[in-house]
Amino acid sequence: MTQAHTPAAMKAAAMHNLREITIEDVPVPEIGPNKVLIKVISQ
Repeated sequence: MTQAHTPAAMKAAAMHNLREITIEDVPVPEIGPNKVLIKVISQ
């Protein structure tokens, strides 16, 4: 099985307050044993 390139950063929805959600660039977490990283694409 081949492995795809993992970028250094990704977009994440961050909830700061009850009605304050922002989209932020965050580092991609390390993928450890028994873990998966799922890429989601929206149009």
